[in-house]
Amino acid sequence: MEKRNFGIDILRLTAAFMIVVLHCLTQGGLKDNVEDGTSTSYVVIAMLVLTYGAVDIFALISGYVSYSEKEKKYSFSNVIYLWFITIFYGVFITIMYHISKPDVITWKDYVKGLMPITNNTYWYLNAYIGLVIFKPFIDKMLRSITNGFAFSIAVVFLAAFSFYETMTHSFSLNNGYSVLWLIVLYYIGAVIKKCEIDKKSKTSICVILLLLSYIITVLSLIFMRDVGIINISINKTVLLSYTSPTIVLFCSMLLILFSKIRIKGVMKSIVELLSPLAFTVYIINCHDCIWEYVMKDLFLKSVVKDGLKVFGEIMIFSFCFFAICIMLDMMRNYLFKSINVKSLSVKLEGLIVRIVKKIGPKVTETRIID
Repeated sequence: MEKRNFGIDILRLTAAFMIVVLHCLTQGGLKDNVEDGTSTSYVVIAMLVLTYGAVDIFALISGYVSYSEKEKKYSFSNVIYLWFITIFYGVFITIMYHISKPDVITWKDYVKGLMPITNNTYWYLNAYIGLVIFKPFIDKMLRSITNGFAFSIAVVFLAAFSFYETMTHSFSLNNGYSVLWLIVLYYIGAVIKKCEIDKKSKTSICVILLLLSYIITVLSLIFMRDVGIINISINKTVLLSYTSPTIVLFCSMLLILFSKIRIKGVMKSIVELLSPLAFTVYIINCHDCIWEYVMKDLFLKSVVKDGLKVFGEIMIFSFCFFAICIMLDMMRNYLFKSINVKSLSVKLEGLIVRIVKKIGPKVTETRIID
């Protein structure tokens, strides 16, 4: 059994916090309304670049943690469990807003809460389910090829789906809001583990690449001007996307650096307790009611304030929001354990497998691996 990498658990929690900060900057109204050249604009740019890759980090972690050279039984009960969590918060938050603001909640909001996948409430969750379908095939392919060949494919993927796509949008990845992009990131994370890039990479080199990718992205947002050549369109935000090569490099270096972190004692217990709750921060933060009635234009009035004050306001709000989400999810987790939702997820998985076998009688006990 593989040892748990607590550094990756810390990165997972960090990525969840980064998502809240990012949404303060975007949905909060700062990104599109701050005046260029002010101290606040530079703070916003610095924080945007620092947090923009949060979603990429989650996908990279999926590949890094899930992949194993040893074959494992393929299971999707965790996805079903995540679906239950999403429905729980979809309905719970809607009820809370119905009580406090009955005039803004309709029956359609409850339908969206009960059917988050069908209504595409969370794009990442929908894309992740698509990734899970392909995951066993990606893992099996990786186990069957050499490290050198796996690394070469990763380079081709990055060249095509990151560098070329960022400049031309030829593959219609929608700036990374797609299943295909999550598959690419999952593959990159898995290759980092398979090829032991995390163990072989020097910390100093990783830090240099991290800073270099960060600085290049920041400078592009400050100084880049619109350029159009044939089918290549470059503007000041060209490197501010999930598919951006500098964002991918930044996130990959974070993954490697955090994988080297070692913690002891009570910190292990704390991180082990909190890490599984991290993704719920995204679920709560992107709930329609929170998105529209809490996050929308939350910091719009701060565009005229000093940059350092804005930084402080965002960090305080983000920390409080993050802490509240974690505490709330600890209570949800206790409730789910009490009514054995985990076991229900496993039973539902078994039911789905039996139905699939009945629909396709030729399906046998073929070893589909995770």
